Amino acid sequence: MTKAIIHTSVLLTLLSVLFSVSRESTLQELINFAQENQYAVASGEWVVKETFSEAMLSDILANIEQANFIAINNKEQSEVLRFERKQTNNLIETVTIFTREHNNERLVIYHLSGDIKELERKPVDKKINSFIGTIYTNEKLDYACISLSQNGIIDTRYFITDLKANLQIREINRLEESNFVVITGYTEQFKQSIPIENDKMNVQIASRTGANGETTFIIGTPILTTEY
Repeated sequence: MTKAIIHTSVLLTLLSVLFSVSRESTLQELINFAQENQYAVASGEWVVKETFSEAMLSDILANIEQANFIAINNKEQSEVLRFERKQTNNLIETVTIFTREHNNERLVIYHLSGDIKELERKPVDKKINSFIGTIYTNEKLDYACISLSQNGIIDTRYFITDLKANLQIREINRLEESNFVVITGYTEQFKQSIPIENDKMNVQIASRTGANGETTFIIGTPILTTEY
C-alpha cells in the first residue's frame, strides 16, 4: 500500500513537471492559430517578465553572457541594464533588467521582435527556448502579439468577424472609430488570462487603417504588447 502511494505521488509530480515544461508560450499559441486558419503573419513580438531577488542577479548576468547577449551602454551601478542578441537581421532579442530598490529586487524583461517566421528554423527556436528556460521560472508572465499581412484581405469588418469566429471570442469590450477598431475578449484557445473587474480577458484584436489606405491587423494575448 505504501509503495502504491509513493508511486502515485511520483507519477503526479512527473506529470506536473511535464505539463509545466510543455506549456506553449503565448507567441506559439498565436503562431499555431494563424497557421491553422491560414493567416499570413507579417511580424510578431514576445515579452516575458519576472521579478527576482537581488541575490540572483549574478547568476542571471552569467547566463545572459553565456548566451552571447551583448551589453548595450551599461554602466556600473546602473539602475537599468540592457543586452541584445540578433538571431538574424530580422529577429532581435533584448533583455532589460530594472532595479526595484524598495524591495531589493530586479525585474527582468525579455523582448523578441521581428520576422517570427524565422522561428520555423529549429536551431533558432531551440536556442531561444533554451535561454528562456535558463532564466525564467514557472512564475513568469508572457505576452505576445502578431501582425497579419493584408494580402488577400479585402473588407476589414468581414476579416475581424472571421477572426472572432475562428477564435470563438466572447467579446467584453469594443472601441471603434472611423479608421480604428480594438476588441477585447476571452477565448478558450489561449491559456493565459488576466483579471479585469469581475471578469477575465486573454485576447485583443486591433485594426488600423493608415493614410495610405493600408490596414494593419494585430492579435495579442493576453493583451496587445505593441502600440496600435
